[in-house]
Amino acid sequence: MSLKKISVVLQTILYNYKKAICVYIFSDGYADQFGGEKGKKFMVANLQRTFAEITDKPMQEQYDIFICICKLAWQLRAIDDVLVIGVRV
Repeated sequence: MSLKKISVVLQTILYNYKKAICVYIFSDGYADQFGGEKGKKFMVANLQRTFAEITDKPMQEQYDIFICICKLAWQLRAIDDVLVIGVRV
């Protein structure tokens, strides 16, 4: 197996906001989990809707909501790793 060199160009972009916002970074594992009443995937659209609904709540409360979703919705076995990082800036 040979290693290939990859060039990456990074760019800094600055934004000015009048009020605090939450920025979320997440892996595909969260949306890919199966569970709920019908055993269906959580899906990215549901994850985005959840972010929109909780963005104004304190960060600890947001964490508690995601933990609750994990416990209630994912009653089937986990199929992927899950990573969600939320930062208020």
